[in-house]
Amino acid sequence: MTNTKKYEYILDRTEIMEFCFHAIWESAKRRKWMWFRLLLILLLELVLLPRVGVWIVVLIAGVLLASVAVNCINVRKSIAGQPWTVWVESGTLKVDRGGSSEVPCKNIQLIRTTRRLLMLGYLQTAQRPAWFIVPLRVFSDRQEQEWFLDRIRDPQPAEDSGVRAGSAEEGLRFAYTLDEVRWVRLQRGALGIMTSGTIGMRERIRLVLIWSFFAVLVMFSCIYLAAGRLSWQSALFGVCVAALITARIFLRDPERALKSQIRTSAVRDRECGVWQIALSETGASVMLPDGSRSDHGWETLAHLVETEDAFYIFHRDGRRYVTIAKESFQDWNQVSALHELCARKGVTYVRGRKMHYLPGWAFLMIVVLFAVLSMTCLFLGIFRDHVQEMQDQRQSVSQGIDRQEAFDPADYPDYVPLDEQVEVLGSFGLQVPEETVESVRGFMTEYGMRASIEGFPYTWLLTELGMPRYGEDWTVIEEYAKNVFWFDFEGVDISTDYVDILNGMLALSQGSCLDTVTDISEDISEVNWEEGNGTVVVGLEWGGQRHHWEMQMQYDWIDSDVLGMLNALLTQEGSEKFFYAAGDNGQGAVVFFCTAEWAEDFGEATGLDLVSYMVWSEEQRQQAQ
Repeated sequence: MTNTKKYEYILDRTEIMEFCFHAIWESAKRRKWMWFRLLLILLLELVLLPRVGVWIVVLIAGVLLASVAVNCINVRKSIAGQPWTVWVESGTLKVDRGGSSEVPCKNIQLIRTTRRLLMLGYLQTAQRPAWFIVPLRVFSDRQEQEWFLDRIRDPQPAEDSGVRAGSAEEGLRFAYTLDEVRWVRLQRGALGIMTSGTIGMRERIRLVLIWSFFAVLVMFSCIYLAAGRLSWQSALFGVCVAALITARIFLRDPERALKSQIRTSAVRDRECGVWQIALSETGASVMLPDGSRSDHGWETLAHLVETEDAFYIFHRDGRRYVTIAKESFQDWNQVSALHELCARKGVTYVRGRKMHYLPGWAFLMIVVLFAVLSMTCLFLGIFRDHVQEMQDQRQSVSQGIDRQEAFDPADYPDYVPLDEQVEVLGSFGLQVPEETVESVRGFMTEYGMRASIEGFPYTWLLTELGMPRYGEDWTVIEEYAKNVFWFDFEGVDISTDYVDILNGMLALSQGSCLDTVTDISEDISEVNWEEGNGTVVVGLEWGGQRHHWEMQMQYDWIDSDVLGMLNALLTQEGSEKFFYAAGDNGQGAVVFFCTAEWAEDFGEATGLDLVSYMVWSEEQRQQAQ
């Protein structure tokens, strides 16, 4: 087998599709952190807003499939029917497909063998490989395939590492040196040309419109699924958010991303160093610092763009380009020669436009301002709705509208008429005063509260019976009920709430062993008021011993363990009666002091689930150990 063998082929449709899928998979594997963040966001969405999360998953899946399809179509258009010639010579992989490229074999970092293809690649950036494709059918057997791969893996030194670009004919030659800072500056200039519309905005406008449509669709879907409707205010909010996201993506300065790319060793070794450019009658040749070479025929080039730092010769696709730094020109005659050569070859001269990006601080200020305006509009809307609701209620009362008409007992399986509730509670010794009954009946007729009072029976009356009586200023409790006690888990003053609740429970247990409980106190020294957490230590004196319980704090919410503190003392004395509690169909608790039999009978009669809690004090735990 000769040392140099050229492989000529044209990729068929099946091979192109296979390459597309494997190339996309390789790129996806190099974005693990992006996929992790996306998965985390989706999991949070699924937990917090399941319907929204599911819809976003469907949208993202659809966009990914569409992106894969578009990418495959574009790749097929670019390489279908195109003849390839690939060979290895003097330690260099050479490829000719309408324009020649040379890459030192030592730079081929990725070698992948699929069912039909041999894929040879190098990293253009840390996350974007560039590939050369060789169909396995060009090799006569497995031995020849391994021979070719051995020449890639173990390259022989190049016979001539000097300037080869344009060596066969006279023309313009340029050489300049790039470090990391200069490379970022020149790359930023090229991206500015593409972004500013210097050589046409058609492709970029298409991308912006597609992205904007997708962003608006996502926002509208999320708002509708979360709120159940889509008003003009919410639609305007969604459009503004989508516009902010789109502006952030397409108007962000690429300098930071470029600096991140050049820090990658593979990119730095290839791009930093001496660049050599040769322009001849046949085209442009570029020699990179790592020895890679690419040739571009004039028929593929379309625009000569001048900026402050360089001349860029752009391909017709508007994405690829040849960079000639201005520092590499010897005199003005060479600049004129460049213009004349490009004009003669049909390459149009264009003066580069300066691209203005949105600074990070400006974007942050816009976001903050938008957030403030959104919150202001939200609170104004809430206030307006509240005022409207109050007006509607006053109008309903003044006009004598009976809101019971909208109430249908058949819609509430636990429905019990108010008078029957009063009778059932009376049978268990819980007498409801006549003035309380009339007050509750007034709520039903004047404010449409039948659903809360008769649709979810007993809890409203028990709350009325068990609510402590406060003084005129509503800060000091003057009297507790004797048969039932009600309290709200959202406290008023966390530094005294536990004392008030225990006193309310002790008022129910008069005549029991708990009559000797004294000196109820709260220690709030372990409370973090700013964070709204910490521990409230509740203590009391009983049986000649001091008892302490640790209650967990969550802002102004009462720890439900308070319901089991006194039960632990009753257990120690062998009491038959304990404290039982049921929910009030809201955020409060209704507490009774009774036997297990009474609690069971009461639950069967009212449908309320009475539960007894037990929480041992620190001293009781120590004695048990």
